[in-house]
Amino acid sequence: MGTSLSYKTMAPVSEPARQRVVDYLESESDGREWWAESIILFDNPEAPGHICGDTKLFCLLDDDDAADCWMAMQDAAFIVERLESASRDHGISWELFLAGEPAGKILNGERDEVVAQMLASFDLIADVEHVDFSQYDRESLLRRYPDR
Repeated sequence: MGTSLSYKTMAPVSEPARQRVVDYLESESDGREWWAESIILFDNPEAPGHICGDTKLFCLLDDDDAADCWMAMQDAAFIVERLESASRDHGISWELFLAGEPAGKILNGERDEVVAQMLASFDLIADVEHVDFSQYDRESLLRRYPDR
């Protein structure tokens, strides 16, 4: 089981707005080839009226941890950008969690410093492992690992 990025609105969302946001996020998810898992939205009985979701980020490749990390970073950034758009367009705020730990908030369509640091943490992994992420290309990796 890999690390996931979870997201939840900070307050309940009215049903009409909820449907627009869910439709938007699902349409964005459907149009993308995901590395490990797409945006998955669900009802959470512990957070009635909230929009909740989760996306597994890593495939846990046997032969290229750095590629797995880079692709996870690409999907995480894509999700954050879509949540920012939904926040801006529908006046909702999000809280994010990475591997169950707080990973920041999106308020008024913008990520806070904690979200920015969470996304930058992928680059820190590359620095520690002495990996040059510029060698990776999303489309090539999707083709290289079709059975991920």
